[in-house]
Amino acid sequence: MQLSWYSIIPPIVILLMATFSKKIIPSIIAGCIIACLLTTDFDIFEAAKLLFVRSHISAGTLMLFGFVFFVGIIIALINATGGATAFANLITKRIRSARQVESTSFLMAFILFIDDYLSTVTMGYVLQPLTDKFRIPRAKLAFLIHSLGSPVVVMAPISSWIAIITNQLEAAGVSNNPIFAPKFLADQFFVFLKTIPFLLYSILIITSAWIIVRFKLSFGPMAKQEIIASETGNVFGGKSPHKIAHHETQKKSSIWDLFIPIITLVAGVFIGIPYTGGFWLFGGNNSLVQAFTKCPDIGPILFTSSLIALILGLIFGLWQKKVHFYSWPSLIKEGYNLMFSAILIVFTAGILGSILKNDLHTGQYLSYLLEPILNISFLPATLFLVSFLISLSIGTAWGTLAILIPIAIQMLSQMMGITGAIDLNQAILLCPTLGAVLSGAIAGNQISPISDTTFLTVACTGVYRNDHINTQLWYALPAIIFAFLGFLIMPSVLIYSFWKGMLLTTGFSIGLCVITLFILNRFFKNYK
Repeated sequence: MQLSWYSIIPPIVILLMATFSKKIIPSIIAGCIIACLLTTDFDIFEAAKLLFVRSHISAGTLMLFGFVFFVGIIIALINATGGATAFANLITKRIRSARQVESTSFLMAFILFIDDYLSTVTMGYVLQPLTDKFRIPRAKLAFLIHSLGSPVVVMAPISSWIAIITNQLEAAGVSNNPIFAPKFLADQFFVFLKTIPFLLYSILIITSAWIIVRFKLSFGPMAKQEIIASETGNVFGGKSPHKIAHHETQKKSSIWDLFIPIITLVAGVFIGIPYTGGFWLFGGNNSLVQAFTKCPDIGPILFTSSLIALILGLIFGLWQKKVHFYSWPSLIKEGYNLMFSAILIVFTAGILGSILKNDLHTGQYLSYLLEPILNISFLPATLFLVSFLISLSIGTAWGTLAILIPIAIQMLSQMMGITGAIDLNQAILLCPTLGAVLSGAIAGNQISPISDTTFLTVACTGVYRNDHINTQLWYALPAIIFAFLGFLIMPSVLIYSFWKGMLLTTGFSIGLCVITLFILNRFFKNYK
C-alpha cells in the first residue's frame, strides 16, 4: 500500500472512540478492523484474512501473556496471605511523625514495584490510619500513592508493564530476530533496560514527591487541605468523610509471603537472561552486558520465573496454612480478573502495531508529512507532548502505548533514513524516543480525571476525586513541564556523549524542577 492519509484513520478512530466511550479495548479492536479494511480496499474476505495473519501469536508472545497471568495470581496470593500488609505493618511500627509516615510510602512503593495495582491498593489501605492519626490530608496521601505507583513500576526491570512494552517494540520493528524484518537489531528487553534512564517524567515526579516530603513543601490547594487537617483534624478538606471498605487479611501474615515470590521472580529473570545470553559464568563466551544484549527471547524467561515464583509462594502458603487446595481456583479466578484486560490490550495492541508498521505504514506517512517542518532532534519532545495529550484524553497509559509506540518507532526509522536493520549503538535517539512516549503516557494518565489509576487511587484512599485532581495538578505540573524541556534539549547533547548527555539533561531538568517547587512554596503557600 502506498503512503496515504488513510493510514492515520485507524489511530484517529481509536483516539476518538476511547475518548468518548472510555473503553480502550473495543476501540483498539475497531481500529484493527478499520485498518485491515483500508489495507485491502474494503475487501471483507481479504481483510479477515489479514486480521487472522496479524493475529498470529509467537511462542515468546504467548509466554509473555502467561507471565502477566501468573503475576496476577501472585498478586492475588500476596493479598490473600497478607504478605504486603505484614511488610507495611513491620515498617510502620516505629513511625513517630507525619514526615515519617509520608517517607514510608517511598519504601513501600519500591518494595511493591511488581505492579501498580498491588502498590496502590496496599499503600492506600495500610497508610490511611497513620495519615489520619498524624493529620495528613487524604489528598496528600492520594498524591503520594499516585506519584509512586505507575512512575515507579514502569522503571522496574521486572513488572507487569514489561509485556506491553516489549510486545509493542517487537511489533514496531525492534528485534534481534531477522525473521521479523526489524529496523533496529536489538533485544526488546535490553532496549527497555537502556530506556529506563530516559523515563524523565517518572524521575522528576518521584524526585518532586521526595522533595515535597523531606522539605515539608506545601502550596496551592494542597496547602489549604493541610491547614484544615492540622487545625481541625478533618483530613477531607473540611468535607464529610468517605467511608470505604477494607480488605481483611491473615492475622498471622508474614513478610515472607511477599518476599518469597518477588525475590524468586527477580532472581529467576536476572539469572535466566545471562544464562541464555551465553554469560561466561554459565559456560558461554560473553560478558554480562553482552549476555543481556544477546538474550534470544525474554518471554520464556519471564514465564518460567513467574511460574516458579508462583509455585514457591503457593507451597509456602500451604505450609503456613494460609491458603488451601480448595482456595486455588479462587486465586486463579482473581488473577484472571485482574490481568485479563491487560492481556487483551497487549494482544490487540500487537495486532494494531503490526498492521500500522507492515501494512499502512502510518509512521512513514507522518514522517513524510512532518520531516520538512520537524527536525529529528525535536522528535522526542514532540512525541512526549502527543503521548501526554492522548493519555490525558483516553485515560489509559497502556492504550496510549498501543497507539503510539508503533508510530513513534517507524517515524524515527524513517527520519533517520534507515533502509536495513541497524545496531542499537547506531540509533542514538531510539531510547530517548521510547522514553518520551512512556513518560508522556504516564504523565497524562496520572493527571487524567478519567484514568484507571485515578479511580483506583480515589477508591483506595477515600479522597474526593475533584480534590485529588486539583491538588495533584499543582505538584505534577513542574515535572511535566521540565520533562518536556528535558526531551527538547536532550538530542542536542547526546550527540557529543550518550551517557554524559543523559546525565546532564536529567540533572538539569531535576534542578529546574526542584527550584520551581521551592518558588511555588514561597509564593503560593497561603492558597485560598
